[in-house]
Formats: sequence, structure tokens, C-alpha cells
Amino acid sequence: MRTDAVLLAVLALAHLAAGAPAPFRRLTNREAIQSGLPLPMPHSTTTTSSAAPSSAPGSCTFGQNWQQYTDGIAGIYAPPVCQSGNQWYQSGQAYNFAIDAINQSCYVQMDKCQLAANQGGNKNPLTVANCNGPQIQACLAQAQKTVNGAASSSASTTSTSSSATTTSKPASSTSTTTSSSATASPSTTVPPPACASGGNWQQYTAGIAGINAPPVCQSGKYWYQSGQQYNFPIDAINQSCYVQMNNCQLAANQSGNKSPLTVSNCNGAQIQACLDQAKTTVKNAGY
Repeated sequence: MRTDAVLLAVLALAHLAAGAPAPFRRLTNREAIQSGLPLPMPHSTTTTSSAAPSSAPGSCTFGQNWQQYTDGIAGIYAPPVCQSGNQWYQSGQAYNFAIDAINQSCYVQMDKCQLAANQGGNKNPLTVANCNGPQIQACLAQAQKTVNGAASSSASTTSTSSSATTTSKPASSTSTTTSSSATASPSTTVPPPACASGGNWQQYTAGIAGINAPPVCQSGKYWYQSGQQYNFPIDAINQSCYVQMNNCQLAANQSGNKSPLTVSNCNGAQIQACLDQAKTTVKNAGY
């Protein structure tokens, strides 16, 4: 019996000395792209800690992280934005322009933050109002600063020949701003969907390509939007605006991102107009 035990111990030591099999290795984004496989999902950077600024956003497998907004309420951070060739990737989605990828990263953070706020009782600082108010605005402002800085850096390190224009193209903040701020871009104005009872608090009726913001309906002391319950009308209406924006961006990507149905129009002039109308609506209602 003792001989068997000694033999087993010797075999175990020999196994350890030989080394265990190598663990499964995740494909890098570059390897996945070259193989025609879906991009691996980025490592989660969300934690359940109580609160506030983060140390850093998630990292890219290669290259820098274009998402430079590093704050996160309750440790909920914006996912990384990574460049591969002439495209940028965020949560497995490919974008032709850096600003669009970074902006969407901000909205992903906002959605996760709002979900956590609703699940956590909407207690300060993790509130829906903080998620879709100061935080999203700060994230979008940082996105613009990041692409502007990239464009400036590219221009300073590139000759004044025509190749300089090509080099600086990834950070297309100029063309994006022009497109998103062009309020004359065609949109379809149709009545928003009606609520089963009472009026629709979502009064923004413009929608690029007829893509409307979902209705916001009141029942008792709560407001509802897409099945979600909110304590305050401004939170519900704002979220309705963001749902419209996400649906608009999805349609833009699926249809080739052709004017007027472009990602920059969806997350530029339209979302701002919708959020402005939300403020007017609640103010007129006495909130």
C-alpha cells in the first residue's frame, strides 16, 4: 500500500515537471479579422464597486484605446475603442470613423449605467439622471477632443502633400461635425406612436428615414418607455431619444451610411434636438 502511494506521488511530481497543457488562447482582433472570424468580445471592465472615478478604461489587444473617457459612475466604464487598419471597433462592431465608434462606446456606458441605476434603486450617485446627463455629455465631449487631437497630431507629422489628407482621414471630426450640425438634412416628420391611455410625453416628432423615438407614457406616479419604468419624466424621455438614436445608427450602418441616414446625423443634430425637446416638455408640464 505504501509502495503504491509513493509511486503515485512520483508520477504526480513528474507530471508537474513536464508542465500542464497550455491554456486555451483567445484570438487577437487582428487574427480574427485575418481569419474571417467574429471579433472576440473585449474583457469586461464593469465592477460592482460603489462609486465614482475609474483608474483607466479597458485596453486594446494592440494599439491605443481611442476611448479616453476614464470616469465611470459605480465603476461602470465605457468599453474600449480599438483601431485595426482603417476601421475602428467597439464591442465587436466596425466603424469607418473614429468619432462614431467612440460616441457609441459612450452610449454603451450610458445604457449599462442606467440599467444598474434602475436595478440599484436609483440612489445617488448611481442615478439615471447622472448616467444620461453629466456623464454622457462629458464622454461625448472627450470623444470630440480625442479625434481633434488625433487630426492635429497627424497634420503636424505629415507633409503638406495630398498624402497628408489621406493620413488624417481616420479622425474625421471635421466632416462629422459638418454633417451632424446640418439641420437642413432631410428628415421625416410623423406623429409619434400613441400611448394606450393619456398623452405621449415624447413630443419630438422628427425622425431621419421615419425612425421615431418610442412613446413615453405615464401611469400613476411613474413613466414608462419601452417597458422600462422611471420615476421622473425627463429620464424616460431622454432614454426614448437614445433609443431612437441607436435604432437610427443601426439602420444607417445596415444601409451603407448614406446621407441623410448616416451615423453622424443620428448621433448629432437629431439626438440634440430630441433632448432639447425633452427639457421643454417637462418644463411646460411643471417639472
